[in-house]
Amino acid sequence: MIRNYRRDNKVNIQYLLIPEQHQDGAWHMHGLLKGLPLSHLRINENGYYEWEKYTERFGYMSIDLIRDKIAVGKYITKYITKSICESGVTERNKKLYYATRGLKKAKKIKEGTLTEKEILSIPWKYENDYIKSIDLTAEELEKILKLLK
Repeated sequence: MIRNYRRDNKVNIQYLLIPEQHQDGAWHMHGLLKGLPLSHLRINENGYYEWEKYTERFGYMSIDLIRDKIAVGKYITKYITKSICESGVTERNKKLYYATRGLKKAKKIKEGTLTEKEILSIPWKYENDYIKSIDLTAEELEKILKLLK
């Protein structure tokens, strides 16, 4: 649907969508959209933007503009991580999200496992049931990585 909409309306919509299943079995998506012109949206009864073409096809939706990139990063990371945790997937490269072809991928800085002591020593700025996060400059990251060695 999005690919056809891009072609028909000559817009470059990019997306990252994470499906989530409710306990009652119904599905919904959390995600990010880029390139969808505001003129293609309307304000819904809750004061959020709505993409009518998507609503006609898939049902209710609401969109808001990004006001805080760090908060959005935490939000989307939560749902990706939650998707992994709740699916019980252990299979490598299993797809748990949908993304536009060619979307930039994360850059791996370091891979490994932290010990419980290392985890406790990091001054986390945010945590919930699925993630812990901290906002760092490149210099601050290097400093923490050296301390953990």
